[in-house]
Amino acid sequence: MRSVVGKPGLALALSILPALLVACGGLSPPPASTPSPIIEAPTPTATPTVTVQTGGLDGFRAYAVQIAAALATGDTALFTDHAVQDEITCTGDEETGICFNQSAGTVLRGIPGAVAQSDAFTLYPPTEYAELLRNWFASAAPDGAPTLYAITHRPAGQGSEEAYQAVVMGIFVVEPAGSTVLRKGRIFDFQFIDGSWRLTGELYASVPESTEPWLSGDCSECYDHWERWMGATP
Repeated sequence: MRSVVGKPGLALALSILPALLVACGGLSPPPASTPSPIIEAPTPTATPTVTVQTGGLDGFRAYAVQIAAALATGDTALFTDHAVQDEITCTGDEETGICFNQSAGTVLRGIPGAVAQSDAFTLYPPTEYAELLRNWFASAAPDGAPTLYAITHRPAGQGSEEAYQAVVMGIFVVEPAGSTVLRKGRIFDFQFIDGSWRLTGELYASVPESTEPWLSGDCSECYDHWERWMGATP
């Protein structure tokens, strides 16, 4: 018996047979490997920090930190963006006040503003009020920018609602030569409404006689609680 082992020609033929079958369509090539898809983990989304506000004196004291920060940067949005606006319908026969020369039925709407020790009163449209505050901040003396001086609580009574107040004071030069310097203030009223603090009006104190009650902490007609703000300028 003859053995094929050691026959080079036969071994070569056997080795090339599969290739010939593939070329002639008699044998399917092995399937190409498909790369596994790359699955990327989703990028985690940062959850915005929500500051929960609370009412009462402790809640307003905590909120006053934001008021002080807004004053430091001249940011008026804290005062205007969520302010409560009052609405007045004119009768047409007013001889003084904001309805003077307005026709009957005219509706005026805005943020209430009054002047201390005066009957002056107006309603500021939010955009106008924001511009007024920006101008007030900018007109202060370089070393006397308006800052939070004190916080107070005003009980309801005598035609006014309960409010917590931010007493803001600044130094202003009122003479061209700089010979007269006055401390002026704005007392901002806030109320806790629907879970957040909202501006409900302001009182403008433009002369020493009207700023003194808010500086001293001794005005029982103005408030029933007064506390100096930490770090306030004397």
